[in-house]
Amino acid sequence: MSKKTNIICVANQKGGVAKTTTVVNLAAAFSSLGKSVLVIDSDYQGNATDILGINPVDAEKKNLARAILKEIPCENVYLKSPVASNIDVIAGTRELTEAVVQMTGQVHQHLLLKPILSEYVYDNYDIVIIDTHPTLDCLYMSAMTASHYYLMPVFPDPESAKGLVDMVHSAEKIRKYLNPLLFNLGAIICRYDKSFATHPKFVEKIRELAKAANFPVCETLIPNSASIPAASVASQPVVTWKPNSIISNAYCALAGELLPSLKGKRMGRVPVPNMEQVYKITDEVEASVEF
Repeated sequence: MSKKTNIICVANQKGGVAKTTTVVNLAAAFSSLGKSVLVIDSDYQGNATDILGINPVDAEKKNLARAILKEIPCENVYLKSPVASNIDVIAGTRELTEAVVQMTGQVHQHLLLKPILSEYVYDNYDIVIIDTHPTLDCLYMSAMTASHYYLMPVFPDPESAKGLVDMVHSAEKIRKYLNPLLFNLGAIICRYDKSFATHPKFVEKIRELAKAANFPVCETLIPNSASIPAASVASQPVVTWKPNSIISNAYCALAGELLPSLKGKRMGRVPVPNMEQVYKITDEVEASVEF
């Protein structure tokens, strides 16, 4: 088994904070750097599947829900993305709702992805990125338990800061009880607009609070851009749809920033957040930044 395969879960307990946008554009950015990428779409809505150009007819036949229910390994369920030759997808569909109903309460409900992440995955992919939905169910638990790393997209506003706190809290529970080597790659600040006076203040404050709480915030800021929804309509990540744009360059810079930290499954102790400081983040952000 290769130790160079990196499994990354992109998650946040708050919905609508660019999780899927982060997944598909990081996949495209890593792909442009020559990395072979597998995207596992564990969101019922299947937006990552759509944006990566997977044919809905193909997704009906091969998808994550069926892989979970029948314990089908990756090599028999992945689909090739037309976006790039080195991106494959395990499709997310509405069938995931039924899969969760059937698997909730099962003794292995936190290990639903284990049969899928076969030797084939470790032999063929440099990076696996798992898209998630906000619900704390067995699908989320399985994604985080299967992962080596997690990333937390946030917007520069107080509500998103609250989602960040909730995310660190739930991730720490997963680390403590199910996946002791789970490593926090950091928060990614998305939809940043320096023309909004509050955004630079938020970034400064969240970096200060995160440092005190002992978890990282990515240096790369992802700017706000109208190209994101336009690219989604075209069933492409913005990185491939408009490769020379400012936002595409930002995602490529983010991929370059993250790569040195990706060392496969880490061994030994991982940094643990100071939860007392984490719980203060929402109140201190609101108190120090006038939105």
